Amino acid sequence: MKVFPVLPENKKKFLSISGFLYAFALWLIATIVFGYYIWLASQNHFSQLDPMLEGTAPRPYVYRILAPGIIRILSVVLGITRYNSALLVMYVSLLGFTWTIPAIGKVLISSKNIRIFSLLSPLGLIPFLIEQRHVYDFPTLFLFVLALYFLAKNDCIKYLFVFTLATCSKETSLFLVLFFVLQYRTIERKKFIYLTASQVGIYAVIRWFTIELFRNNPGSLAEFHLSEHFHAYLQSPLSACLLFGAIVGIIWIGIIRIPPEHKFLRNALISSGGPTLLSYFLFGVPFEIRIFLETYPAIFLIFSLQVIRSIDAAARQ
Repeated sequence: MKVFPVLPENKKKFLSISGFLYAFALWLIATIVFGYYIWLASQNHFSQLDPMLEGTAPRPYVYRILAPGIIRILSVVLGITRYNSALLVMYVSLLGFTWTIPAIGKVLISSKNIRIFSLLSPLGLIPFLIEQRHVYDFPTLFLFVLALYFLAKNDCIKYLFVFTLATCSKETSLFLVLFFVLQYRTIERKKFIYLTASQVGIYAVIRWFTIELFRNNPGSLAEFHLSEHFHAYLQSPLSACLLFGAIVGIIWIGIIRIPPEHKFLRNALISSGGPTLLSYFLFGVPFEIRIFLETYPAIFLIFSLQVIRSIDAAARQ
């Protein structure tokens, strides 16, 4: 016997209220995280914000044209400062990411508990934000997980549109092409070739355009920091052990131990995490894990899945 039965005529109202409370909780947690993000920025500002908006930032940063372009447009349309426009773009992007995580989680993980775990997704971003902050970080993160969502829904048209925006946001959209090849190589051959060629073509055109547009800017296509890593790890062995321990743990849980029916998440981790790990050692600053932001959605969903499976297994005993 149900102590508090939900009557049929009240069920819709009950679901509406619970949905509103869930949405409010998502918004509140994301807003708190963004407030902390702004507080960090007040201590150390945003990296190269003005040069990015003026198009004078060094390469390769200046190639990331989407967020600066939107910020300039919003500043004119809304009549606000570029700084406030930048905050608006970053805040909306964080909210978009926060909303997309439970949506893709619902598609990939058949458990109602994923909604609860999704509330934690903004909090997991905090370690990625401590060292440096760039205006394109949240837009890139949002577009990356949104692209994965449309692929999970098999909505190729919307995916290609989001992929185009993601490529304008950051060159790491190439990881999405790698994921597509890994995940969908067994689909109908003509469709596979067409969609792969479309992504490669979009990526090549945008990259060529940005490289030509900013060819006279200082800098280079990439910054090499490999030698700095050896020195940094020798200077901070404990931090190095924590970093490599986390990497090994993620590989173990996300690639080796993940059930075969969740190959979407495994392939998402491989296609984003593998190249990012290589890029981190070659081009990244030691201990700046912000470079792994595009890998975070796969990591979060995989860890949520493993915890949910453990809870369900314990409940069955």
